Amino acid sequence: MAVPQEVFKKIIIRDTPKFADDIHASVNDWIRVVNLSVSDLELHDPQQEPKGAPQYLAGEALKWYLSQQLRPNTWNDLNYEIILQYLQKI
Repeated sequence: MAVPQEVFKKIIIRDTPKFADDIHASVNDWIRVVNLSVSDLELHDPQQEPKGAPQYLAGEALKWYLSQQLRPNTWNDLNYEIILQYLQKI
């Protein structure tokens, strides 16, 4: 019996790690995992608005995202902004 698409999406979203600005977390690894997870489910197109982005963030990273007056327009822009924000701290 096949798992319904909506249930499958919820499982993937639940199980995809959240980025929380953890000193031990790799920004690049997290971006790869999130992009694979959401693109496999066709939840986003790299050129579409990242409406579901907050569900993949936690802690300081979520606070940073929510504090942005100009939010990224696309998933690619979001990836770029996260890299700029968190790779400079390493």
